[in-house]
Amino acid sequence: MSTMRDEFGQFVAAARNKLGLRQEDVAQRLGVSTGTISNLENGHRRPKGGQWKTLASILEVSWQELMDRAIGFTDPVERAIASSELDRAQQDALLMTYGCFTGRDSLEEVTLLRHRDRPEEAEDT
Repeated sequence: MSTMRDEFGQFVAAARNKLGLRQEDVAQRLGVSTGTISNLENGHRRPKGGQWKTLASILEVSWQELMDRAIGFTDPVERAIASSELDRAQQDALLMTYGCFTGRDSLEEVTLLRHRDRPEEAEDT
């Protein structure tokens, strides 16, 4: 999971630099501390809830591109479970079981995938 977060952080930093923004600029517009932006770029945290859309806007990238960068390494099995016709509880149970075998936090990854596919859900997180 650290590789995924490192790549996401690198993407955030590159997009910020491309626009000539300082971490302070992004932090102020996002309503967080500069340390939070540093942690995003260093792979130690991800945006929460509605911060995804705001960060995408600040970085002048689409919501989907930002989410794709965050979940770029989502496993095909996770995608298949998330898009299945099983109800949410059944999907989550399968994801937790799958995560035990792979060492991934499959439930977290699919939560991001669900938000990417249905951005209105991200407001509630």
